Amino acid sequence: FINEVRNIPGVVNASSFGHDLVGDVGGTSGVSWPGQLPDQKIRFGNLEVDYNWIELMEIEVLAGRSYSDNYEAEAKNIIFNEAAIEAMGLEDPIGQTVKVWGEERLVIGVVKNFHFESLYEEVIPCFIQLYSELSHVIIKIEANKTAETISRLEAFHKDFNGGLPFDFTFLDDDYQRLYVAEKRVATLSNYFAGIAILI
Repeated sequence: FINEVRNIPGVVNASSFGHDLVGDVGGTSGVSWPGQLPDQKIRFGNLEVDYNWIELMEIEVLAGRSYSDNYEAEAKNIIFNEAAIEAMGLEDPIGQTVKVWGEERLVIGVVKNFHFESLYEEVIPCFIQLYSELSHVIIKIEANKTAETISRLEAFHKDFNGGLPFDFTFLDDDYQRLYVAEKRVATLSNYFAGIAILI
């Protein structure tokens, strides 16, 4: 599906993701690493992605590399963000072995910190795992060809998925919804300030 989507005019790139980028991410403390203290526990965000997701999101790889499309070869590999490497105290992390839920994983990359929760939240340690089957497709489209590209995507989706609804959102709208309550409070504060001045 994603390979075909990438060929649709107006589509810049496409990948898939197991959660979203506005707070719905998995979390675990089931990670162990070289030099870990006996009572040291860290909560990690768990991002499940397809290959090409890091590139699509334009996340900078600071060390090592991103994932390839060879799922079998990449299954035992893992990528961490800067915050995770700092929290674990790993020096020269590329090529080191950690355990996630008791399974050994080879660190192949470190990415620059990026927000995957509310922008008010401090970026927490996280790891990025490669999965071949995930629930959400994320597509980057050319900004000046939005309407026609979405029409093409809808037509392709209808042919490919035979009757399943074409349900999509824009990522900037997802972020906007995070702050609706705050905007409401700000508006009410202005009204109350006006009333207070009148009184």
